[in-house]
Amino acid sequence: MALKQFTLTFSHAVGDRSEIDDLFIDHEVTLSILKDRLSSDGGWVEISLEGEIDEIQRAMANVTLYGIQVTPVHLRPMQLADANPMP
Repeated sequence: MALKQFTLTFSHAVGDRSEIDDLFIDHEVTLSILKDRLSSDGGWVEISLEGEIDEIQRAMANVTLYGIQVTPVHLRPMQLADANPMP
């Protein structure tokens, strides 16, 4: 299983978060909406997807068919020192 984050940018109005959920309904991924700024003119939403990497890639390819810009969010690997700071 993989966990990937993306920013989706919309150039058209998005009614509510359920429209974003609908984009992924046909894919075996778990969607989490992390942040959003949506308006009647469009906006953006930051999401995370969990699932098999091939399925995540298929889901994101499908999203682009709707004219939605997809930008991967590059996560910095957590280092042991980050998780357990020394006193």
